[in-house]
Amino acid sequence: MGSTIPRTGIEQPFLIDPPEHIRNTHELERINDISPMLKMAIVEDYRMRENSRVVSLAKTVYDCEKESPHYRNLLEYLDPESQIRISRPTANGRPLENPKLSAKNRYYKELNPWYVPYAYHGRGGKQGRKSSKAPESPAPNLADEDDVLIFESRFESGNLKKAIQLDKNEYELVLKPDHNTKNYTQWFYFKVSNTRKYREYIFHIINFVKPDSQYNDGMMPLVYSTMEAEKSNLGWYRAGYDIAYY
Repeated sequence: MGSTIPRTGIEQPFLIDPPEHIRNTHELERINDISPMLKMAIVEDYRMRENSRVVSLAKTVYDCEKESPHYRNLLEYLDPESQIRISRPTANGRPLENPKLSAKNRYYKELNPWYVPYAYHGRGGKQGRKSSKAPESPAPNLADEDDVLIFESRFESGNLKKAIQLDKNEYELVLKPDHNTKNYTQWFYFKVSNTRKYREYIFHIINFVKPDSQYNDGMMPLVYSTMEAEKSNLGWYRAGYDIAYY
């Protein structure tokens, strides 16, 4: 039996259920005041670091518009059993056309991650991809863990197009432009997992369109942590530091 759901209009897999969030937030989160001199210093520091940056990896770890190379075939990556059949419009109680799977409106109950972390066995190196169906590997050395971040944006309002790992904890991000616009990109919404405690991550969003932003005046990105939500009943909050927009 089909279900009546909106059409995505895009030729990409899409999760039927968007992420769920609780609404409890801090009562007041002020934007920190930053002096014009400090603002210029932060931006200039980022420009200098960017010019002198040595890229050691440049590995694509997410691309929502391409098939993942981390699976043996397309059916392993996109499970057809998880795809939802969409009902077509009706007239006088009869469907205008038979329900069928559409290449342009592909909703799924579940989607496999684009990048699949590898499982390691001690110092023996890679032993294959992690899988819920495979037995757990022996406890690896921390240095041997595949700690690449897992990105996801194939859900309602998600707009991350591509993620490239530049260094161990540094990533370059490309956003999808808003539909029916001329490459408008000024907001972001995506999910990150496989993080590590006490580790600092650096994200470079490279295709914003506005020449300036309140991020240079002290505004911080909004973050939602599932762990914080479960532990302290906290929803969205502002976090991050060393932020520059240029």
